Amino acid sequence: MTDQINQHSKLDPKEKAIVSLVLGIVSVILLMSIRLIPMALASLGSFVVGVLLPLISIAGLILGVIGLKSTKKNFAITGIVLCLISLSYPIYRFVF
Repeated sequence: MTDQINQHSKLDPKEKAIVSLVLGIVSVILLMSIRLIPMALASLGSFVVGVLLPLISIAGLILGVIGLKSTKKNFAITGIVLCLISLSYPIYRFVF
């Protein structure tokens, strides 16, 4: 009985590929919404760029790489590309 519970609690690579795609879409939406945050909420924008966006992107990258072993390989590749695009902006802001 406990073996069945442990097997169901683990994510399949297929599910990780889908989660990577979802995290990639969320990170790109966050990236695009940075310009919509007014100057009065500048601290919120810096939190999103400095903390939230990199965490979501890195999690999506890791899950996407693991998801490459699944049958949903296209979802994993798309998630990886979207996470890399959204991760490039915080890196650019950190360097420059």
